[in-house]
Amino acid sequence: MTVNEEESRDVNVLRQKLVDAERKYYTNLQVLQEKLDRLEAIQTLSEILIKCTDSADALNKLVETTIRYMGVEKAAVLLPVAGGYGIRALNGYSRMQDGELRRTMISDENSDIAKVIAGKAPKLFDSTIGELADKLCLSQMIICPLQSEAGVFFGLYIIGFSEKKKNLFRPFDISDVAFFNTIGAQVSAFLQILGLRDAFK
Repeated sequence: MTVNEEESRDVNVLRQKLVDAERKYYTNLQVLQEKLDRLEAIQTLSEILIKCTDSADALNKLVETTIRYMGVEKAAVLLPVAGGYGIRALNGYSRMQDGELRRTMISDENSDIAKVIAGKAPKLFDSTIGELADKLCLSQMIICPLQSEAGVFFGLYIIGFSEKKKNLFRPFDISDVAFFNTIGAQVSAFLQILGLRDAFK
């Protein structure tokens, strides 16, 4: 190998190291920005919830926060009714689909729901199979229990995206579940306060 060839090889190695370092820098910067954005979301949601007057208003604010900071396609809430859960579409469903979901009930023996309630924490599901995935048309979803620390159960909040559009969204990961847990807990605490306030009235 000639001196020129050796110098050229060294330059290429250095160039590649520089490219790798730059890529790592921007990746870390992106991760840091996402964390800062989510801290802002937690603070903003707390300020917004204070102004909410009822549970429907609080759930709408929760949806707005998850759409803005997690980029979800679909959102729905499952409310406990006799023998199971009624479905209310909150985002990503047409009026006709919403009407169909309102006439649908999820069994209280649903295993996915049972796992979430037993664990008292959000859970990530990667599946296109199952009662929930089928009825809500979701490919990947996170189910969050709306449950106060005192054990009061209000329902379940579900976000996700369809099989058809999954390539347009970043797949959920553990950081999304942790963030979802935090904002879900905020809304659960508000719902408990709302219930106590109504009881006092």
